[in-house]
Amino acid sequence: VVKALVDGAGFGRAAIVRPVRGFEELEVVAFSTNSTSRIAHEGLSPSRTLLQEASKGRIVRMDEDPQIQQAQSIIQMGVAQAICAPIMVGDSIEAYAYIDSQSATSSPQKDAMAFCAAIADLCGLALSSLRRHQLEMRQRQLLLDLQAAHDVQRRLMPPESGQIGVAKYRMHAQSGRHIAGDLFGIVPLEGQRTAVFLGDVSGKGMAAAILMATVQSHLAAALRHDDDVVQCVNTVNRFIVKHSSEREFVTLFLAVIDAGAGTVTCVDAGHGYAAMVRPGGAIERLTVAGGLPIGIDAACEYQATTLPVTGGSRLVIFSDGIPEQQSVEGEEFGFARVLDLLAQSGGMESDISSVTKSLREFAESDSFADDVTIATIEPAL
Repeated sequence: VVKALVDGAGFGRAAIVRPVRGFEELEVVAFSTNSTSRIAHEGLSPSRTLLQEASKGRIVRMDEDPQIQQAQSIIQMGVAQAICAPIMVGDSIEAYAYIDSQSATSSPQKDAMAFCAAIADLCGLALSSLRRHQLEMRQRQLLLDLQAAHDVQRRLMPPESGQIGVAKYRMHAQSGRHIAGDLFGIVPLEGQRTAVFLGDVSGKGMAAAILMATVQSHLAAALRHDDDVVQCVNTVNRFIVKHSSEREFVTLFLAVIDAGAGTVTCVDAGHGYAAMVRPGGAIERLTVAGGLPIGIDAACEYQATTLPVTGGSRLVIFSDGIPEQQSVEGEEFGFARVLDLLAQSGGMESDISSVTKSLREFAESDSFADDVTIATIEPAL
């Protein structure tokens, strides 16, 4: 740019300058002189009056403004002619194209002012293009990072169907964004017992994803280490309170199926979205003991409720992305609609397909406003 300015405008030297602290300090980004000039860039001191006029978004020529001609910096440098043009990127001035000459008898090009303005415009367009390219590269890298995070989350979750321990299950998880804040796990325990849990992390984005992974792994480890399900939740809660901010918390529904005793022991940490489908289609919304969402109060002591369970029963747990999904008119899908669909379902596969199909039709979209996770579990009694 500076070489083009010198060659095309007929002035002795050219520079790209950028204010560092207002106009108190200037950075010379680039500098060039013509073949006859001996002035080094260390001696360059553009008139702040000239720059301030150009900061109004217009090109300024020294000999057209007596006030600029009398500026101290102009007089001290012996500058006879000078032009300054703002370099715009969008609506902001990124730098200034400055050309000057110490000889009043030099013969700059007649269109030097227009030429300088054109070069400044081209420079601004080039900078804008470079920044757009850099932004696109950062966006591509961000998408790659998000996809990698999504892949890690999927590996933390079990397969979409199968049997682990004494629990047969099916599940469906769909993130509202590239990465999810919902968690689901199924952990075989000693004896004829299997733990199943589903939770929802507050917030969205990378922070929620990291908290999701932390709770998922920490809870799975606690369940394998401690036989007391309530103590496991207490331990995870204290850990999350210690390592999260005040606005970060996790709702969680945890159930331990004991095939030998024919029971399911549940802890509901502020989650509330669980139902039991009995043989023959009778269905009930589960209201069980528990406590606050995990991560709010380290002193919270959770409680559990033990319920009888028979062969052919199904425990269905889901995240709030299902009942809180809105239609285009703003109506929520609701818990009652989920219960109606489950009551008409013929089994685990139908539990998942009927709810997700109805949700897509209700939202009139294949994507949802929030993470959607649903799991149906049948004890192998």
